[in-house]
Amino acid sequence: MFELLDRDAAARNHLWLQHLAADFNLKYQPEIFKFSWVTKREHVLITYLVGCPVYPYIRYGKDSKTRIKNLKSFLASKDFAAECRRSHGSVLIVKHFENVIKHLKGIKEKNSFRRLIARLNRAATPWGSIILASPDSRREREFLFNTVLMHEWAHILLLSNKIFFQRIAKRYWPLDEGLATYMVAWSKGHRVLSAELKRCRAHLRKERNRFKPYAIGTLKISTLLKNKKNAQERYIAIRRYLWRLQHV
Repeated sequence: MFELLDRDAAARNHLWLQHLAADFNLKYQPEIFKFSWVTKREHVLITYLVGCPVYPYIRYGKDSKTRIKNLKSFLASKDFAAECRRSHGSVLIVKHFENVIKHLKGIKEKNSFRRLIARLNRAATPWGSIILASPDSRREREFLFNTVLMHEWAHILLLSNKIFFQRIAKRYWPLDEGLATYMVAWSKGHRVLSAELKRCRAHLRKERNRFKPYAIGTLKISTLLKNKKNAQERYIAIRRYLWRLQHV
């Protein structure tokens, strides 16, 4: 049943991607849109170890070296337990993760991570591998396909079109997240986009909110693309913004 759901959802997402690419004047290459399943525990550990810059991971260090030192504390924390209950997806640079685990000690996943890397490399693209945390229910699985995978594939679409704010500086990562978030919400219609922007404004009012950087990025992109009437105007606005940031 799940395999059929996977195929149907993936087919819908590919059709959605074609329309999304056209709406932002981007080139669509269907062969690069893949993903791999990992366990929730694996996803949380990967996210932690590669240096994800959001709360609660940031509490344990800003870089992989510091986080390896604090790994035992993280594994014993309520943060780890809570993250293992969440739905996750991300774009993983496999080579970076491979370099990180060389320094791991005393963790049972080290050998399984090596096998996982071999599997991910088979589904890799030049811009990374998408990983989804295996769901616990049909409802969660549908959420992963209808929301999380769309967001991660939007990243790959942008990367494959050389739109990547972090190439200018790592501190611009909220803009990459914001653009992917905006595009997915925009593609679902005015009502969904309005609701997303409303959520973003609410996130700004909360302290220690993991979604606050995403909200800041999404609202900046919304301002950038406001009143842009067609795909060409949206594309030019994004390109010009990249150029301005490069020449600050």
